[in-house]
Amino acid sequence: MSDFISPRDLSYFITRYNDKYIELVGTINDIRGRNASLALMFIAFISGMIFLSTYILVNGGPSYLMWTCSIGLIFCFIFLVFLLKSLMFDAFRLTQYAVRVNRKSQCIYIFRHNKTCVKWSWENVRCTVVSSTGQERALNGAMASMWVNLIDKDSNEIIDSAPIASDSLNRRELLERLLLEISDFMDYKNNLNSVDLDFCSPGSTRREGLKFGIIHAFSVIHTAALKLIGSPIISAIVLGRWFAIYTSKLPKWSDEAKSDCKLEDDEMSMDWSNNKVDDFWIGAWPVICFFVGFFVDVVALLYFYKSLVI
Repeated sequence: MSDFISPRDLSYFITRYNDKYIELVGTINDIRGRNASLALMFIAFISGMIFLSTYILVNGGPSYLMWTCSIGLIFCFIFLVFLLKSLMFDAFRLTQYAVRVNRKSQCIYIFRHNKTCVKWSWENVRCTVVSSTGQERALNGAMASMWVNLIDKDSNEIIDSAPIASDSLNRRELLERLLLEISDFMDYKNNLNSVDLDFCSPGSTRREGLKFGIIHAFSVIHTAALKLIGSPIISAIVLGRWFAIYTSKLPKWSDEAKSDCKLEDDEMSMDWSNNKVDDFWIGAWPVICFFVGFFVDVVALLYFYKSLVI
């Protein structure tokens, strides 16, 4: 396998690797939880404002204060509807929009954002990588993305397209390297015995846990001290991601996809279950930072509600 597969930032795209197929985590996975965390924080703030305004209206007060609270309640409920819509961007969807590239059957299975799964022949598709600069097809919230275009055999024109990977940091070169790895895999240039892969994201058949959410969120910061400094913000994102994942459904593969990607008992496979996260700064330190940040967030929230009551 290519040397570039070793870095963990590329490994996060891969959920399963074996000699029959590669499964990818799909699109918008790296930004999952950001909308939910912001929405939940503002919902907590708005809830406090609604409680305070209702308390004043029930107990009475000067007329100007009563009018202010009444108008404030209207705006709070309007804002609350907007926050719930933003929350739905992350929550109550699929846990991931998984992709399986099967070299035995030479096809690709893609879960789309409307929760349907399509199967395209590999010989009829062309892959492209686009970035946000001057590109209209970059996904919302994802600066760079990889697209699969279905080509009509007769006219040689694009008849359908679907995104299969994205990166919010606009690392186009990373997606290009991933595309090269997939192409080499489909051409039988790589196999599991030659892969230098020691980390995979949780796949489509299991719901990711809190530990992976912590490791994933803190991985964007490479300095140990900055992880600790930014822990209050990142911990909130982790909780938002956890909420989004646990309110979403696992993608359900079709019987054809299950049969096509079924492994024999003696076939080896690399996935989340045999990860090797034994580095303290990669596995344990982010967990410590998370609990420090979580403690700071709880204290700040309690102080906010206390100030409202007083």
